[in-house]
Amino acid sequence: QTFNKMANLVAFALLEKDTNADILWSWVFPAFPEEVREAIVAHFALTEETQITERKDIFGHIGEHWFYAAATPSALPDVPVLVSAILAKDFNPELYEEINTLFIELYSVDGSGTAVQGAFIALAVKGNHGKRLAISSFDPRKALVRTSIKDLVKQFGIETILIYVAVLLKRRVAVFSPDTSQLQTVTRTLPQLVFIRKDWSIVRPLVRLVDAELRDVKAPVIAGFTDSYVEQRTDLWDIFVNVPAGTVTVSPNVEDDFALGKVHKEIAQFLVSAAADDSTTDQSVIKELAQRTEDILAGLRSLGTEDAQGRVAVSAEAIKSRKMPASMLRFLQNLAAAENMLEQ
Repeated sequence: QTFNKMANLVAFALLEKDTNADILWSWVFPAFPEEVREAIVAHFALTEETQITERKDIFGHIGEHWFYAAATPSALPDVPVLVSAILAKDFNPELYEEINTLFIELYSVDGSGTAVQGAFIALAVKGNHGKRLAISSFDPRKALVRTSIKDLVKQFGIETILIYVAVLLKRRVAVFSPDTSQLQTVTRTLPQLVFIRKDWSIVRPLVRLVDAELRDVKAPVIAGFTDSYVEQRTDLWDIFVNVPAGTVTVSPNVEDDFALGKVHKEIAQFLVSAAADDSTTDQSVIKELAQRTEDILAGLRSLGTEDAQGRVAVSAEAIKSRKMPASMLRFLQNLAAAENMLEQ
């Protein structure tokens, strides 16, 4: 099966840091946004005196585009550091990591971007670069489940349920870790908690506390930060996930929306026991959790009425008529609003 992913390549850039520590964007095709350039320079700390002694890969999501960049020690004369960066429309880190590897190989031959530009165009138009790389080998669906939901649950334990509720209700989740690689792993894993949506567009894996990037931090979002100061910025999040500490904090402003009922406690217990069970796979946990989520949504839809277009509308009165604890009624009303089902 081939995937029509060719058109998802938008641009590429090559950046050199020379022996004088000057930064030169040596080749850009066709254009690379200034805010993405600034983010790449900052995340690789290229303006600082730190040395890059081994390859480092990052990916992020600014505005409508994803960026994927690799910084590596360079074999070119007077260029200690070389960065290859790609702008794309889709989430597929492993694919773009491989394309960056190809671009670094081609550029390292003689420091000319011509061969790289040829490879970029071939990938964009034909979907392959000879026998070296084919986009169709990187199924974008596999990118969604490349990381482990069980590892995530082991990290946050019973508090994983708070993240589940936040993602389900389309809230703002801020994730902190000083380790970029760890941060990217956690942020890309969180949408697996509500896999039925298959929505990775909400992930902003690397966000700096600058206006150009904070514009993207609006619900629904999963935003990753390496700056611990984000914990103080309670205007940016509904829940705060501290990866090194393994803790989840709910903002006082939305505490009532995170009061847990019986159904949440059952899901929390399922997740914790499944994560501890060596016989369960990540796939089976995702599938079971998706089924439980679908059951909640089916119950909610059953309270509503369907129009001619098949759109279900649920009134607040219909929800309140159920004999349930107040916390569960509030949760169902919030869920109906998140799913655009709530009658205005």
